[in-house]
Amino acid sequence: MRWLKIGGILGALIVVIIVVALLVGGTGGPGGPEQTIRSFYREAERLNAIRQADLMVQEHRAIVAGTLELTYAMIDSLSVSDLKITITSRTEYSAEATAEYDWSYRGKDGSTYSRSGEVDHFKLVRVSGKWLIQETDFFYG
Repeated sequence: MRWLKIGGILGALIVVIIVVALLVGGTGGPGGPEQTIRSFYREAERLNAIRQADLMVQEHRAIVAGTLELTYAMIDSLSVSDLKITITSRTEYSAEATAEYDWSYRGKDGSTYSRSGEVDHFKLVRVSGKWLIQETDFFYG
């Protein structure tokens, strides 16, 4: 009986370790590069420049945060819809992707703008097990 109890506990512990390893290891984090890109747009909808910049490689974070904070200061709301992400190439430590989506915003001055079929390109790298955006034309499109 005692061995069954220990075996059950060890079995449960092994399952937990495998799940954690898959989430943190293998793909570079939950969802891999696609999840990083989805998070990037989710934070854009929240007008959260700091969290959006945190998804970038270290050397781009300050300029991205500053640029987005200035932009988001003029916006009341931003909506991204019909987001479709395609991973065009991927290795263990790098990936390239495109994101196609529709978006709209309302400015603090009451102006509105929308655009359909926007396409952004992304280059991502895996740093310490986490997928980060190295380059994107999100800011220039």
